[in-house]
Amino acid sequence: MKTYKITFLISIVGLLAIPASYADPSRRYATSFYENASSSTISQQIVRHTKNQIGIPYRYGGTSPSRGFDCSGLVHYTHKLAGLTVPRNSVALLRTVKPIAIEHLQPGDLVFFLISKNQVTHVGIYIDNGKFVHAPKPGKRVKTENLNSRYWKNRIVSVGRLY
Repeated sequence: MKTYKITFLISIVGLLAIPASYADPSRRYATSFYENASSSTISQQIVRHTKNQIGIPYRYGGTSPSRGFDCSGLVHYTHKLAGLTVPRNSVALLRTVKPIAIEHLQPGDLVFFLISKNQVTHVGIYIDNGKFVHAPKPGKRVKTENLNSRYWKNRIVSVGRLY
C-alpha cells in the first residue's frame, strides 16, 4: 500500500514539474497575434485580404502576390496578414480546422474539395452568400466561385474554422 502511495505522489509531482510553457504557443497552428481580437474582426480581415488577392495568377507552391498563389498558399498568406499562423497545405489545413456544418459557414471559414485524388486536394476561403475565393489551377487567376454551382457542390467534402 505504501508503494502505491509513493508511486502516486511521484506521478503527481512529475506532472506538476512540467512547465506551463511546454505547449509553446508560437508552435501551434491557427494562433492569433491578436489575442483579444474577436473572431468577427479576424474573419473580416481574412475576407478583406482574400478579396484583395483576386486576379493574382495561380502558381504551384506560390505564397505571395508577387509570385502568385496556389490554393493553400492563398489561405496561408491571407491568414498571416490577419495575424494567424496556419499550415501550408490543404491536408494539414483540414486536420487543423474545427469542422462545422455547411449551413454554419461564416466569412473566413475554409472549404475543402476533392478534385482528382482520394484525399483533399483543394481549399478555398468562404466570403459570404454562397461564394468562396480560391486559386484554381495553372493558367488561371485567383477568383470568386459559387459553392452552389454543380461542379463545386459535387466536390465539397468538408468545411471548417481556424479561429
